[in-house]
Amino acid sequence: MLILGTKQVMNAASTFMEILSDRSDRIAIVEPGGRRITYGGLLKRTCALESLLRRRGLNPGDRVVLQVPNGIAFAVASIAVLLAGGVPLLLEPGMGEKVYLSRVRIAAPRFLLVHPLLLRIDRVPGLVAL
Repeated sequence: MLILGTKQVMNAASTFMEILSDRSDRIAIVEPGGRRITYGGLLKRTCALESLLRRRGLNPGDRVVLQVPNGIAFAVASIAVLLAGGVPLLLEPGMGEKVYLSRVRIAAPRFLLVHPLLLRIDRVPGLVAL
């Protein structure tokens, strides 16, 4: 449950977090190559990221571009943004720089959550200004 002012708002991520805590020792995700995480590990990393996002100023309703690889990083990032009340936006950088940048401008995100291994975003002119 997310609290906005005096209103309580249903947040799907909070329900998901309850499920994570109920199954903490079980394997949640196995990535190609064998990297894995338990539900408890996913819960811990998600809570840490959600807390960081809030400290950095993420407010309910803020749009966040997620540029993270599929798997553990994506699960953590998307659930943390939802848990903080943010709106995750998924944009494909492979569509070309002009199209990608125009989509980012239209979306008007308040935050960009980018995995360090994804260097493409550094090559998009003007993105730093956003």
